[in-house]
Amino acid sequence: MAAHIPFVNTPRDCKILSKYYKDSHIIRVSLESISKIRTQLPSNMPLWIDPAIDGYHHRLITKWPEDRREWNKTLSQLWKSLEDVFNKFDGYEILSDKKHWIKGELPRLETFVNQVLDKCYSFNPTWISIPQLPLVNDGGRNKINEWLAQATAKWKKQNQRGIKLILPVIFTSTIQLTKKQMRDNKFESIKNCYEIANADGIWMADTNLSDQNRNDQYPNRYAKLIEFHDNIKESLPKAIKITGPYWGLNLVLWARGLCDYPAVSLGSPYVYYISCGTARPGSIRLAIPPIKRWVVASKELHTWLEKVLTQIGPEDSARKELSDLVQNFNVYRQRDHAIDQVAKFYKKWFDEIEPIPDKGRALALFQNLSSAYVLGKQLPDLPTTALPYCSGKMLEAGKAAEQLMLKCL
Repeated sequence: MAAHIPFVNTPRDCKILSKYYKDSHIIRVSLESISKIRTQLPSNMPLWIDPAIDGYHHRLITKWPEDRREWNKTLSQLWKSLEDVFNKFDGYEILSDKKHWIKGELPRLETFVNQVLDKCYSFNPTWISIPQLPLVNDGGRNKINEWLAQATAKWKKQNQRGIKLILPVIFTSTIQLTKKQMRDNKFESIKNCYEIANADGIWMADTNLSDQNRNDQYPNRYAKLIEFHDNIKESLPKAIKITGPYWGLNLVLWARGLCDYPAVSLGSPYVYYISCGTARPGSIRLAIPPIKRWVVASKELHTWLEKVLTQIGPEDSARKELSDLVQNFNVYRQRDHAIDQVAKFYKKWFDEIEPIPDKGRALALFQNLSSAYVLGKQLPDLPTTALPYCSGKMLEAGKAAEQLMLKCL
C-alpha cells in the first residue's frame, strides 16, 4: 500500500480516490461529511475518521451577538454548519463558549466526547482523531484540549476499542512556529495531550501554509516547520506521524523521514481548511508538471504556455506535457477536468519518489525538484493572473521547485 493519506470530503473526491488513489494505506474522512459519502467510498479501504471538533474554532474566534436575529449570513451559516454536525450530541454547546470550560462541566464534556467518538466508531474506522481545538497564540485552549484528551483516553479504556488514536495539531498562525518561545510552549502542550490521551499518532497541519502562494519569508517558515517535525520525531519516536495536506512540503517532510504519511488533497485544495467553514469555490487551477507548479488557469497562462513551447526543443522530455496543456487548455479550464488533471499529476509525482528506498528518498526528491528548477530558470516569468498572490521573484517559473528543493537535504 502507498504511504499517502487522501483527505476525502466530497462525492467528487470519492471519484478521484477511486480513479487514482485506491492503493492508499488509509483514507481520512471527517464526521462532517462521512454520512454523505460513505456509500461512495471503496469498501475495502481502511478509514480514519476525524470528529471535526476543530470546527468550533470558527465560533470561538468570532464575536457573536446575543440575539440570533442580529446574526449576519456568514455567522448563521457557521453556526448551522456546527449544529448540523453536533446538535445530536448532549452538551454540544460546551465547546462553543469558554465560560463552560470549568471543572463543574467535565461530566457533560465527557458525555459529549463519548457520544461523538461512539458515532465515529460506528463507521468501523481503523483510526479516530482525538477531539482537539486548533492551536491559538496564547495558552487559553491548553486545559480544554487536555480535558478532551483525557476524556478520549477514558472512552477507549472503558470500551476496549481496538482502534488507534491520532492527535490533531492544527496551527492557525505563522508565529506559532516562527517564534521560538511560542513554538516551544506549543510543543510542550502537544506532547502533554499526546501522553494524556495515550495516543498512537500525531497529525500536524499549518492552515496558513499555502505553499504555492509564496513570499520572501517562506524559507524561514519551511525551516521552522521542519524543525518542529524533527523535534516531534525525536521526542515521540514511536508515534505515527502525518503531515499536511500541502502542495510540496508534505512530500519533503516525508522524503526526509520526518513523517510516515503525507496527507494529500484530491485535486484541490492543497491546504487544510478547518472543519465546518463556509465553502467558497476557488479559482480553477492546473498543474504544470515539468516545473511542479500549481497555477490559476487564466487566459494569460495559455499564452505563456504557447510561448514556452517555442523555447522547448522537440526532444525535451517536458514538451509532451506542455503540449498537452496547450492543446487541451479549454477542456482543462472546466473545473472537473482541471481537478482531475491536477490529481493525476500529483499521484504520478508521488509515485516517482515512493519506490526509492527510505535512505535515498530525500536525494531523489531533491533531484526531481532540481530538474524542475533548472527548467523553470530557462523560462519566462509566469503571468500574475496565474499566481495572483505572488510578485517579483516569486513569479519565476522555477521558484516553487527551488524553495522546496533547498529543504530536501
